[in-house]
Amino acid sequence: MLAPLVSIILFLATGEVALRVIYRDGGQATLGGPGGGRFHHLYVFGDRRGPLDDGPRRPGFSRLMILGDSVTWGQGVRDWWDVWPEQLAIKLEHEKQSTEMAVYALPGRNIPEHLKVLRDYVRTVRPDVMIYQWHPNDIEVVEDRPSIERPWQQWRFHESLKQSSYLYFFLDNRLAMFVPPQARTYVQYLVQDFAPGTYGWAEFERVFHSFATLSKQVVPRRMMLLYPQVPFKGVDPLKSIKDQMKQIAAPHTLALSPGTWVVRDGTRTKQADAPWGEVARIAPGKAGIVLETREYYTGDGVLDLTIELSCDGASSSPVVGAVEIVDVVTEQVVSRAPLALDAGVPGWQRVPARMDVRGVADHSVRFRVTATGAAGFSVATMNLPVDYGFEVVDLTDSLNTFDTHASIFDAHPNKQAHAVMAEVVFKALQEGKRTH
Repeated sequence: MLAPLVSIILFLATGEVALRVIYRDGGQATLGGPGGGRFHHLYVFGDRRGPLDDGPRRPGFSRLMILGDSVTWGQGVRDWWDVWPEQLAIKLEHEKQSTEMAVYALPGRNIPEHLKVLRDYVRTVRPDVMIYQWHPNDIEVVEDRPSIERPWQQWRFHESLKQSSYLYFFLDNRLAMFVPPQARTYVQYLVQDFAPGTYGWAEFERVFHSFATLSKQVVPRRMMLLYPQVPFKGVDPLKSIKDQMKQIAAPHTLALSPGTWVVRDGTRTKQADAPWGEVARIAPGKAGIVLETREYYTGDGVLDLTIELSCDGASSSPVVGAVEIVDVVTEQVVSRAPLALDAGVPGWQRVPARMDVRGVADHSVRFRVTATGAAGFSVATMNLPVDYGFEVVDLTDSLNTFDTHASIFDAHPNKQAHAVMAEVVFKALQEGKRTH
């Protein structure tokens, strides 16, 4: 009995010593590694890891604005000049393309933060081209991540062992790669909770609409750089999410689905034949405001809104209500169109409503439905045709050919991945020049 015990102790001690030698940097040069040390990044200034040209433009120079998160900031890449925006700047300079660059990237940023940056700085930067680096977690405007704890990670001494033992840290990390969490995986959560029509996707698309509409107003050329979850074998696990991003970057119909509504005087009801499986049902005799959407950003001009309604019974008048656009800043109704239904037509009816939104303060509006009380009716969706004009650059095929991870403990892109990203973006910029 003693010999096996001694062998186990020697094995554990040898493993601990070996890992302390291999990872003696304590995490300062191995991103996410044991030791708890802060990875050593080099900066341009403060927490910036890229140029920030936002003053008067030099004659003959174009200007590029880049928005991103920890991927574009370069987490896990020691030297800031190895991060893809700087590598892109070097390529542009080598080709004698006079380009200034303003890089707004920080770890943890997602679409609400990108929208704030755009609002605060785009009119100061005045870029000719904007590149938005997307990552799957950008869609988590509504975040309800499942627990990814494995059984052993619920032990009382798990965290203290991770901090004190390199061997335990290493084994915990490696085992977690192969043992699925007790709840859903992160990929399952994204695919299920952010499918079209869900509350999560509706909220992301609502904020993205504001971001995309503002960028179209002020930036002549806009690119969306899709950073994938790589590497993977076989089918891309997040293909459905990326397909959704490609769809909303192109001309499409923005659905103001029930997930964006606040129902004020009606009943939110499941209904199988409705576009999103859910409706707001308004009882006969109800008059006044029955539902409103959350805030949306609009440009100046005319919106061709379409509302899908059904009449739930006899009506004393074809006009059962109205759709209104409310200025969020002033709370004034800036546009209004009647909603007329034919009580003799069964099922859903598409009612067009042309709305003039010129002069809205801060371009922020809510869409509101009111009822006259003439009849009961149900609202299934409001649809708005949009075209944000993004060029989409998908990095999946370029990056899913080698190990892109900054370390075995962290999936941020390494130096080699940043070089590939810079090359792909450079080619996309050159190809796009011929069409702009």
